[in-house]
Amino acid sequence: MEGTTSTSAIAELTKTINGYEGYHTPKNRDKTDEKFREFLSSKLDSIAERLSRIEEQFQSSGKNHKEFLHQAIASLKTIIYSLKNPCYCNHAFFSQPVLSSEKIAQLYDYDFQIKEQIEILDEESSQLILDNNDTELNDMLNHLYDVIDGVNQSLTEREFVIMGNGG
Repeated sequence: MEGTTSTSAIAELTKTINGYEGYHTPKNRDKTDEKFREFLSSKLDSIAERLSRIEEQFQSSGKNHKEFLHQAIASLKTIIYSLKNPCYCNHAFFSQPVLSSEKIAQLYDYDFQIKEQIEILDEESSQLILDNNDTELNDMLNHLYDVIDGVNQSLTEREFVIMGNGG
């Protein structure tokens, strides 16, 4: 995770995500994680809805990208489900009195990176229009899917840190 420090990541996250208080103290960890997941779920829900509308437009216009969009939407819905139903609830991470500064820094960096990936996904999904030629559209859809895959990978790595298997 390059380009940010934990301090700047924390500042940006607390400014952007209502209720994001940080991971330093046990009393804040669960709430911060919950607010972060709610923020991501909301953003991804909006993106998935936008892609569904685009999929319908493509289908009615005869554009041949319906399956690709369908897969992207399915991937987003899978991510949203895992955000709403995390596998690490009630994990020791949330109650440990002290966490290593390295682990805390990793979490802030992952949270910041994921937030940035979601912003890219939001921006790029809003640029999908019927007027793009097929080559542009293929390139845009491939990149969109790569970003979705990156979000999924980052979330998985973040879960490993929380569960004690990462970093």
